[in-house]
Amino acid sequence: VEIVQEAQQPRVADQDRQIQLTVLAGLGGFACPVALILWWDTRGKRINTPAEVVRTTGLDLLGTVPLVPAKAAKQLHSEGKRYHHWRAIFTESVRGIAARLIRQAKEDETRVVLVTSAFGGEGKTTVASQLAISLAEMGQKTILIDFDLRRPSLDGVFGIENDRGVSEILRGEAKWQQVCRDSGIENLDIIPAGQWSYRGMAVLANGVVGGLFRSLREQYDFVIVDGSPVLPVADTRFVSMHVDGVVMSVLRDVSRMPKVHAAYRTLAAFDAKILGAIVTGNPGEAYYHDPRYTHYIDAADEPEPVSADETG
Repeated sequence: VEIVQEAQQPRVADQDRQIQLTVLAGLGGFACPVALILWWDTRGKRINTPAEVVRTTGLDLLGTVPLVPAKAAKQLHSEGKRYHHWRAIFTESVRGIAARLIRQAKEDETRVVLVTSAFGGEGKTTVASQLAISLAEMGQKTILIDFDLRRPSLDGVFGIENDRGVSEILRGEAKWQQVCRDSGIENLDIIPAGQWSYRGMAVLANGVVGGLFRSLREQYDFVIVDGSPVLPVADTRFVSMHVDGVVMSVLRDVSRMPKVHAAYRTLAAFDAKILGAIVTGNPGEAYYHDPRYTHYIDAADEPEPVSADETG
């Protein structure tokens, strides 16, 4: 007996498996680009550069604040040399914005300034706090008010009590002089948010807020208001009607352009005077930094000697 060909198992199952794999590969090849497009579309709605804010919303760019490493951020107001580079860049960027506010105030008496954002977590409290500190350091008598009544944070930033504050003023339980706190920084006072209640919120639309700001204008060069976000709650919309100007805080790679634009339109509907936007999170290399001038920022640091050929 002669064997012509070895017997083989039927290959139908293998062929079916190959077909399935081919189909799955085709679907994967189609799905991956679609997923990439969707991811890019979502990513593209995040604000990546300050220029996007100006181009899309028409807001003026008041300035940018650098993205500071977490360890350096904790040492911004210390006297050590370790993070001197970041401290110099950060301080000068905020001072530049404060200088614009001072010039604006001389032109049109814009001295009560509300700082807000589209949503929470977009840097508004940091911007408000640092602006107030910078104005105070530049000799402007300044008061910083926590009007983010539902989620206050200035008490934690400055280490002050929050037992009474804006909420008590709104309810008629205290005068602003009774709840004003010393920040520990020359020329800077703080009014915390106090204990929130719906009764206090109900009077936001009446004249109490306007009366408070008028009284503070008589005592201070600048009133900086840390407001709540525009879109989640209505609080800031009412407050915006009683201030001289509004600053929008935008956080690079976090804030979304449609939300920022919606917040801008919302404030405009309340006839708020929007001064412009401050973009936080700009890369440090985007700033002009000359180490020969940093000793003016931190007097505790001795300036390094500069050779004759480096001057100019």
